[in-house]
Amino acid sequence: MIKKFEDIITLLGEAIKTGDRAKASSTILDIIHSYQLSSEPIAPVTAEKLLQGLNKNRWFDLACDFGQLPEIRNASRPTRRFISQALIETGKLDAAKRELERQYIVDLKPGERSEVVGLLGRIRKQIFIDDCRTWGAADTALIENAIEPYWKGYQEDPSNRSWHGINVVALLKRAEHEGIKLSKPISVDNLVKEILDNLYMKKDGVGWDAWDFASAAEAYLALGNLEEASKLLKNYAWDKRISAFNLGSTLRQFEEIWGLGHADENSQNLLHLLRSRLLEVEGGQVFLSGEEVNYALQKGVGQVELERVFGTDHFTSYERYKTGLERCQCVVRIGRESSKGDGTGFLMRGGDLFPDLGDQPVLLTNAHVLNIDPASGHHPQDVNVYFHAMENVRPDEAFTIKSILWISSKTDCDCTIALLDRYPTTKCKYPVAPVMPIKPNEIAKPRVLIIGYPEGGTLSFSLNDNELLDYDDRLMHYRAPTEGGSSGSPVFNQEWKLIGLHHGGGDALMKLNGQAGTYKANEGIRIDAIRDRFRTEYRLDQSVWKLN
Repeated sequence: MIKKFEDIITLLGEAIKTGDRAKASSTILDIIHSYQLSSEPIAPVTAEKLLQGLNKNRWFDLACDFGQLPEIRNASRPTRRFISQALIETGKLDAAKRELERQYIVDLKPGERSEVVGLLGRIRKQIFIDDCRTWGAADTALIENAIEPYWKGYQEDPSNRSWHGINVVALLKRAEHEGIKLSKPISVDNLVKEILDNLYMKKDGVGWDAWDFASAAEAYLALGNLEEASKLLKNYAWDKRISAFNLGSTLRQFEEIWGLGHADENSQNLLHLLRSRLLEVEGGQVFLSGEEVNYALQKGVGQVELERVFGTDHFTSYERYKTGLERCQCVVRIGRESSKGDGTGFLMRGGDLFPDLGDQPVLLTNAHVLNIDPASGHHPQDVNVYFHAMENVRPDEAFTIKSILWISSKTDCDCTIALLDRYPTTKCKYPVAPVMPIKPNEIAKPRVLIIGYPEGGTLSFSLNDNELLDYDDRLMHYRAPTEGGSSGSPVFNQEWKLIGLHHGGGDALMKLNGQAGTYKANEGIRIDAIRDRFRTEYRLDQSVWKLN
């Protein structure tokens, strides 16, 4: 057993380097426990490096946990800045703002000031986006408020702060798209030209970093030159220096500020490139509207064009991404209204669960989502089913539950199998994995993929921290970022074959197979366990509940 505090710190660094989140999470708990016992010091440079690594892997919640140590909370400004970044990414905008403003009032070196100003802009930009989502319209004051810190930061040193300038460009283009007239107009064309001139001057000197490729791509996007933007973004996405944090930030910018998810086919290809790249890099969570899924499936360009955009070496990652889009079609949101869900479900071929059902589609969800016992879940007559990503189906078109074939309690398989009043014309067929993935070991670390509606909102691929931890004859444990509303989501292996039904998780889940202790994990029910139990208990001539 490792006892030395410095050895535990070393373990955390190794976990970050190898992308082993489970190890990083447990090691941080060990560090906190050890510190409480002895208050051993952490070298400032070590704390800064560890926080930076956690953020690069997009393990922002772990960075927040690590940042709670008193010594780190009172550490140097660069260290606290990484904590601020993690707070922003976990939605704690007020806490991040207080921390950054505390840093901003003291003397800062130019490089430090640049980072702080940029993060303050990031907070204001997120406030603007969140407000747009809430009210469905852009607020002039909020977008001007978001532009202000970026513009001031850029003006202080235009030649070295292209990323501040390009954020101004993106927000100006968003204002233009929304028909907003700013109180202090800024020429987009002049700003873009200046940014590109400074970038190419830098390229001829010391060279570009990864962010410079992204900034240049956005600049050409502003000019409407998608071909050049695509080339630069390809260089960026497969730059050896790229991290999950880079990709996630750029994808968010293109989705939330540029609105490429609702743009034309060529613009959407930029999103496809970034999203599919996330399938190759540890970390990342892809959010898609049903409209985007349909557009991508119906309007996707040909293979030759995609190979030109992605390169033949990376085309397979796009193929996996496209398969994920296809899987999205059969994932439904269950709730009382089309705009907000209470749970997730999915359609699959009934014959894959009970042979005599043949090609009859059936709906699977959790018993704690859909249940004839009102104390256990929502009654079938109280909810509707919505296909937000199905071809030729309006996202607000409500389907209803016709009958319940089988219910297994939350403490057993936590599964409800139901029939709908009608079905979309598109055939829904999830290939069921013939066997479970190999159990995790020192060499093999299998992953799972989940599609659902976190918090009853937007459709999401869960690709972040999705390591399969363990499984027994009924249950499976994995680390995938799921939230309320994801209950009832399908769980897939890395080949997008169905292996389970997600039903919950916790910070202290009991380990499986007689192992002692607990861990932070999510839990699903194996699909083969559901199938075996259903085949034993279901009769074709019997329904648990039918609509009168």
